[in-house]
This record gives sequence, structure tokens and C-alpha cells, in this order.
Amino acid sequence: MPGNLKLLFVFLISAKICFAEKTVSKSCMGSDFKLTLCIADSNLLKKAFGVAWDEIDRVERLISSWIYASEISKINESAGKTPVVLSEELYQLLKFSKEIYLLTQGAYDLSIRPALKIWDWKLGIIPTEKEIEISKNLVGFQNVIFNDSISSVFLPNRGMSLDLGGIGKGYVSWKVAEIWKRMGIMSGAINAGGDLYVFGNSCSYTNWNVSIRNPFKKNEIIYTLRDTDIAIATSGDYERFFEIDSVKYSHIINPKTCKPVKGITSVTVFADNPILADALATSLSVMGVDAGLNLINQIDNVDAIIIQSDGIVFLSDQLKYKHEGLK
Repeated sequence: MPGNLKLLFVFLISAKICFAEKTVSKSCMGSDFKLTLCIADSNLLKKAFGVAWDEIDRVERLISSWIYASEISKINESAGKTPVVLSEELYQLLKFSKEIYLLTQGAYDLSIRPALKIWDWKLGIIPTEKEIEISKNLVGFQNVIFNDSISSVFLPNRGMSLDLGGIGKGYVSWKVAEIWKRMGIMSGAINAGGDLYVFGNSCSYTNWNVSIRNPFKKNEIIYTLRDTDIAIATSGDYERFFEIDSVKYSHIINPKTCKPVKGITSVTVFADNPILADALATSLSVMGVDAGLNLINQIDNVDAIIIQSDGIVFLSDQLKYKHEGLK
């Protein structure tokens, strides 16, 4: 999901530390990934990073709509023609996405791709109303047909297409952490283009220290928490947008209007699952403050910070009681 807040995670250093902290970086899935581990065994450390990059590459080849041979591309190419039998992994991910679609009342919608394709944020081109109307007729995850008996998905209308950009980084973070845990690695941090997932203790044997920057003043920290086994995902309109006649056009598209959302600069979601955090961060940007916080306040172990375009900050009810540190 492009446009995320850059999360600053600080690893405390102590003279008592016997593990060496190691961070490696690489460009993957259109984002900068940073993987951090604290392992004394250099051979295990090298192997852990290697399998992580392999897994990220595998997931990208599975879910990327930009890779012609991916399963998602096969679904999109078959729109209006025939159902596509999927791997159980992708089928279950799409079923989970349908659950989030229903939970957010359509704010999170994988079928948004036709609308994304008509907006050009690099050149700053606004699509015509006719183009927007055509895309609106193609967007609607409720129209996607699932067949549980054979794990197939069918897009019934030609021109429909899916995009997992709003959930892909969260999913791959979860998969990498699963692999590390099976290797016996009990702590680590995965920064997927600004979306962060940490588990276990940091190198100083304490919870991870995570700071979130003010989108209006990048050198200012507006929120800090110490926690572990937590995912932090942010969706924002301040890194990918264009302006025409003083009107700002964000890259975050409302599936119901097929136009950019307005009024919210950033949404940060805290959850114990990076897949859920990733999906909800985009959803709340579409839903707005009232509807978004009302949803978050009904979900256990999920918190959110919403910052309006006028700078006003809103916190979910659980966050007000669970954490301190908002300035």
C-alpha cells in the first residue's frame, strides 16, 4: 500500500546485550523492506534472511497483479470468461478479504483495480466522468463468485480485476514471521514499506519501541508505544498525490465513488495480525472518522489513530486506555 507513514522503530542498546542486531534492506513488491533479527549464530542469521527474501518473492509471484503469470493475473485475465481454480493459500486469502469487505461495508474492496487504473498520479491526470462511471460498474466485490468445493474464483464481468495492494505487505510480513518462528527464531521485526510487524523481544530483551511521525512535521514524533507481537500499518495521502487548482487528489480511492478520498491525512492501525492491520488502515481512510472509529471500537485487540487533514487527531477508545504517549 503506497503512501504509508514511515515508522521509526528504535532498538535500545545495553552493555548486557549478547545478541548482535542485524538489519538488511531490499526493494520488494514496489516498496523498501527492512528485516531485523537478533541472533548470535551467524549461519542461522544468514539462512533466516535468505529464506525471508525467498518467501517475499514467492508471495509476490502469487498475488501481484503486475506479474503476468501470477494467480491473481490469471483471475483478472479470465474475467467474464471462466472461473479460475486457485491454490488453497490464495483462495483462503481472498475469502478473508471478503470477510473484511463485509466488515467494512465495502470500504475495503479488492475489485478496486479498474478505478486505480484510470487515475494517473505521476502525470496528475483526472479521468473523465464517463471513465469513472465505467469503473464504478466494474467495482464491487459482492459480485465475485466463490466456489468452495473446488476453490475457484470467478469475476463475472469482463473488465473486472482484483488488486491486493491493500493487503499484500501485511500478508507477506505474516508469512515471513511464520517461517522464522518455525526455525526457532522467537523475535524479529519486518518493516514492509513503512508497515511494521514485530514479535518477541527486541535486542535489549524488552518490548520493541515504536514511534510514529507526524505527517505534517516529519521530524516530530506524535505517538510512541512499547509493545510486542504487534502490527502497525498506516495509510496516508501525503506521499502519493497530485494537486490541481488547490484540490488534492489522493491515491486512496473510495470503491463506491471511484474517486480519491478527502478529509483524512493518515490512519494508523495497531493489531496483533499484520494482514488485518493492513486491510483496516486502507478501510478507515475510506470510512472516515466516525464510522471508522465506531468499527475499531467494536473489535478486540485493534486500535487506531486517525489524523484529519486539518491536523486534528482521533484515537480509538481502546488506545486511550491501553497506551500513553500522545503529545
